[in-house]
Amino acid sequence: MMKKNFLIPFTIFILVSLVFSWPVFQNIKNWGKMDWDEVFFWSAVARDTILKYRQIPLWNPYAQPEGSLVFLAYPNSHFLSPFFLLIITFGVVYGLKLLIPIHLSIGLLGMYYLSRHFKLSGISSYLAAFVYMLNSIFSLHLAEGHFEWLTMAFVPWLILGLLKSVKKPIHTLSAALAFALIILAGSVDVLSIIVLFLIILSCFLALQKRSLLIFKRLIFIFGITFLLCSVKLLPMLEYLSTFSRKTYYSGKTQPSTLGTILLAHQQADLYTKTKWYSPKMKTEYGKRLGISHGWHEYGAYTGIAPILLSIVGLFASFKRYWPWAIAAAMFLLISLGDILWGLGFWNILHSLSFYQWLQVPSRFILGLIISLSLFAGIGLDKIKANKTGKTSILTVILLFVILIDFYIVNIPIWKQAFTVVPPKNIQRNSVFVQKAEFDSFTYKNEMRGGRYLAYLVNEGILKKVSFDIDSPQGTVKAVSSPDYKGEAYFAGVKGQLKIEYFSPNKIILNLKTKVDDILVLNQAYYRGWQIKAAKSARVSPYKGLISAKVSPGEYKIVFYFLPISFIIGSAVSLLTAAVCLYYLFAGYFKKTDVLS
Repeated sequence: MMKKNFLIPFTIFILVSLVFSWPVFQNIKNWGKMDWDEVFFWSAVARDTILKYRQIPLWNPYAQPEGSLVFLAYPNSHFLSPFFLLIITFGVVYGLKLLIPIHLSIGLLGMYYLSRHFKLSGISSYLAAFVYMLNSIFSLHLAEGHFEWLTMAFVPWLILGLLKSVKKPIHTLSAALAFALIILAGSVDVLSIIVLFLIILSCFLALQKRSLLIFKRLIFIFGITFLLCSVKLLPMLEYLSTFSRKTYYSGKTQPSTLGTILLAHQQADLYTKTKWYSPKMKTEYGKRLGISHGWHEYGAYTGIAPILLSIVGLFASFKRYWPWAIAAAMFLLISLGDILWGLGFWNILHSLSFYQWLQVPSRFILGLIISLSLFAGIGLDKIKANKTGKTSILTVILLFVILIDFYIVNIPIWKQAFTVVPPKNIQRNSVFVQKAEFDSFTYKNEMRGGRYLAYLVNEGILKKVSFDIDSPQGTVKAVSSPDYKGEAYFAGVKGQLKIEYFSPNKIILNLKTKVDDILVLNQAYYRGWQIKAAKSARVSPYKGLISAKVSPGEYKIVFYFLPISFIIGSAVSLLTAAVCLYYLFAGYFKKTDVLS
């Protein structure tokens, strides 16, 4: 019976995910617009580093100017996610596209089981799942190339694990696993939102139950997750403590825009008219709508029927679910940003060190959607409480109408995601060089970056794309610069130098010099670079670049990147994973909850 209860929703959600994401596969070889260029680029570099060079992606020589030079430590890197295996197996273009319906299915199933945890009926749980994953937040962010928003799919599983851990502590491990999947996928946005949501919700649930148990469980989940993800978090924290993230103007959302955000069918049209590459149109529509960013940062189409059902559910079950209602209200106010109606919530949040770099408060509407989805399911349950055949048929019809409505809104959005026809006959240069500018292909196809094409031809690009992290660039030179001396050169008297082997984490050079000199790599310096040489030498910065003092002679020298934070983080993660597996299997074989 349990197997049947799992297979039915699993099959339904797989089918729904494939139907909703079919435009992604319509032109299977197409590249993505906007930020998808960066996602393709990071995925390609990581995949080749692993398969071609047999290295862990720790360093990225193809993105020198903006602090993206580190790989694992960069917050948005995602190769440690187990889902990266799809990219390894099927390649960058196919693998990334497959992740969309897979995550849709995971998110739908997660919200379904979260609703079932609250004893909602099957059909009401389906509704809650549809409202959560099929509202336009997911499709708009993914159409823009905000890859990290795939991790919306793990949020219901994280909440479910937290709630179930109150009675069975072993579920803290499942919650920690869901949390780890968000972190390892490089999802800074969803991470910052869900951490705050869990803290606020836990506070009110603790107040409701007059017990701090759920808050204790949450702290334990945070701790386990940190230890489990130390391989990623320790290098990342070292990196962010070295180069601070810039604080942005936070923006705001006019309350009058909420109707458009939640109810306007023209989500795809609004998205098109507020894109970054059409500043006049963006400004015009932005003023009219009361927004300061592209529509992909605001759209959360839910539809009139789910909202009305959520109102019914709220009033019918407020006594039991008031913590969810208050959390939803707070996140709605946060999403309005720095305006009076926001009651200062965003300004307070934006003053905290972990949140001060966030620039788009409207993203926090995700917290509202979590609770709204649950209340919509509760509302439908209240309506069908009559249990007559006629009522049951009407609720099924209503569910299908809502599903079709979501389909009508989402499909035009997905059609805008992957429209870039790849150039033919891409020729890869045999020697890596740094390049100053993007290719015209980038601007022509509305791609924000152009790094993916540059990487395919074995070039790095020195032009800035993102301004999130304020890191020194050193004096990295492009091949077109009159001061360019090569990707490796002597700072002083010219000797003989040849790059024998070049890879992201490791560079081998053969050198011959008659005097003491400084050997320089045309890459920005960051601690963690080490050296092997026939004669004693150590890595140090030279005008912001990687360098080493070398002695006279003819010998081989090896630069390699291996930061201590990665070694320590790997050890902590492996030890934590081993302990978690021990407790998990111990509890299974003993048929008891060993964490109790």
